[in-house]
This record gives sequence, C-alpha cells and structure tokens, in this order.
Amino acid sequence: MTFLKGILIYVVFGLIGLFILKVIISYFWEKRREQKYWEFYEKNQMVIVQEIPININNAINEKNGIFRKKELIVGGKPFEFFWIETFETVQMINTRQTLYYYYLTVAFLPNTVSQEFMRIAENLQISGTSAKAFLTINTEKPKKVQRLFDGSFTITWQVLNRAEIFQKKIDWLQANLS
Repeated sequence: MTFLKGILIYVVFGLIGLFILKVIISYFWEKRREQKYWEFYEKNQMVIVQEIPININNAINEKNGIFRKKELIVGGKPFEFFWIETFETVQMINTRQTLYYYYLTVAFLPNTVSQEFMRIAENLQISGTSAKAFLTINTEKPKKVQRLFDGSFTITWQVLNRAEIFQKKIDWLQANLS
C-alpha cells in the first residue's frame, strides 16, 4: 500500500510540475508574440487615426475598430491606405464559451488602385461555403472584396492577430499594387 501511495504522489507532483511548466512556457510564448505584433507596427510605420471616411466605415460596418494609415511605395508610386483591425464575438449557445473572430480590412480611397489590382483581389476572394471553410480560418484569401459607389476599394481577410500574418498582407500588397 505504501508503494502505491508513493507512486500516486510521484504521478500527482509530476502532473502538477508539467502544468506549471506549460503555464510558464505559454506566458513567455504569448509575451514574445505580443512583442512581434508591436514590432510589426513600428517597422511598417503605421499611424493610428481616429476615424476613417464614412463610406468605408459604412461598408465594413465598424464602430470600434483600430484604424491606422499606411503608405507603401511600389514602383516609385505612393499608395496610401487604411489598415483596419476589427473583431466580432459570438456567444456559444448552452456554453460559457465566447468565440472571437478577427478581421483585417485594407481600404483604399477612390482612384488609388488600378482596375487590374481590384480584379486580382476579387479573383482571390473566398467563394461559397464548405464544411472546411466553416471549421477553419483561411487567412490567405480575402473573405470580402468591395468596390464602393464612390470608387473606394476594400479587402477584408479573417485573420489571427499575429505579426507574421500581417506581414504577409503587406508583402501581398507590395507584390500586387498597381
């Protein structure tokens, strides 16, 4: 009986130690991810703005987003755009779990981008729904692409708030803007 107690104590303390190790690793992992997030904004020199043009705000239906402004130089030509981070919450029925869905919208003022660029973005847009699309987050393809009545243009992706995902969006813009 004493032997079994010893094994049980060993197992319990081992599990407690693993749990504590997991908490410590998770803490430092999250801190590093947050640091990369802020480094991304510093590197890309995005400026926070208090509001965005009303037509763009109405199109994305957002009141509480984080609005930033950025200018990319592509082929010697400046392209100014709004970088808009938003999220929505969904409360699961019969549970206490809340799901968070994060979105990134890049919005261009009228006559800023070419028809070719708009066509490229529209062709990438996710079309239709599938079980896989419902269960996974596709951060590569835009969820919504809009040409607004005044000539403004928006591209919205579902994202995870991670610097490497945001950097891929900047790289994609750099490669495709015209």
